[in-house]
Formats: sequence, structure tokens, C-alpha cells
Amino acid sequence: METVSIFEKLTPEGKAKTCCFKAGETIYNEGEEIKGVYLLKDGCVRISKKNKMGKSTFLWSAKPGEPLGFISIFQGSDYYTSSVITGEQISELLLYSKKEFVQLLSQHLELKLMLFRMLCKRIHFMEIRSKKMLSQSTDERIVETLLFLASNKKENNKCLRIDYSIKELNEIIGGSQDYLQKKIKNMKDKKLIDYGINWLVINDIEKLRLISKQ
Repeated sequence: METVSIFEKLTPEGKAKTCCFKAGETIYNEGEEIKGVYLLKDGCVRISKKNKMGKSTFLWSAKPGEPLGFISIFQGSDYYTSSVITGEQISELLLYSKKEFVQLLSQHLELKLMLFRMLCKRIHFMEIRSKKMLSQSTDERIVETLLFLASNKKENNKCLRIDYSIKELNEIIGGSQDYLQKKIKNMKDKKLIDYGINWLVINDIEKLRLISKQ
């Protein structure tokens, strides 16, 4: 939550607008005119981008403390270059207008440096994910994806719920949805996970981590 505290510390009271979004609600769409930069205070959101075929591709899940939309401004665009949708719960965000955000950047070097570090981490994550997509087997990608999604949960429990459908998971993992369905069922039979239409529960996160190291 370090980024949240810095934004709130640097921003005069009343400059940021508090916004609440229901579960599964769109915060902004790719190609939509930029309203400003959103700062996630509570909840979890999913960032996606359309490929050349117009299909939505998952990029990452943001956790509390992360700003959303600032990359589009860094790129000099007047429009958002990705889409953001809330996860399984109500999400609370702070909205800073584009003008206010640019003023903060020009006045506070520490904020600019923090955002550049965050951008570098995101680029690094995307590079690692792309390499894994090419080098890992589908089974390895399934386990790694579940662990990645679990890592974005605030809870530190042995048992973790992930609110993604099989279709959504397949968009992240790639490959055959039928094969993913078969592997997920197999993991359920082994009591590693449980799942329903739009959710999946990891019954033992430590066992899943051990599998990823084998």
C-alpha cells in the first residue's frame, strides 16, 4: 500500500474522487478517452488488452496500492491502452484527473521514480510470462497460473478461492480448453482443488507449490 500513502500524502484533500465498482464491473475499456489515473485502494482488478484478432488477452491482476491507467499517459495517449475489470468483490479506487496526475509527476520526483520502478516490474513480469508460455508445458503453465493468481490474494490462508471461470483461465494459460477442463477435473479428483462455474478453490497452496518445483 506504499503507493496509496504517497499519493494521499502528496495530493491536497479533496483532489481525488473516491469510486466504488461492483464485482465484475468495467472500470474503463481499451480505447476509451482517459479520465485520469485510478489508484486501487481495496479489491482486485484484472487488466487485459485486445490482440490483432480483437480477442481480449489477460495481462495481470492488480492489487491494492497499484495505480491504473498511468502507462497510457506515459505513452502520450489520449485513450486508455488496456481494459480494467473488477474481480470477485467490490473494489474501491481513487480517481485523479489527468491534469492533477501530470502536476503531481512534475512536482514530486519520488512519485515519478516509484511509478517507473513499478512499470519496470510489470515489463519484467510480462517478459517472464512470455518466455514461460514458450518454454513450459501446458501442465506447468496451469500450475504456475494458479499460483500467480493466488499470490494476488490478500489472505495468507492455506485454502484460497480464485474467481475465474475455466474459459477465463484458458485465456491466461493458452492451449485447448478441453484439455484444461480435463486437468482441472483431475486436480479436483486428487483433492488439490475444487471448482464451480465461475470459481476455483485451491485446497492446499503448499502442495501446489511443491508440484511446481517437481
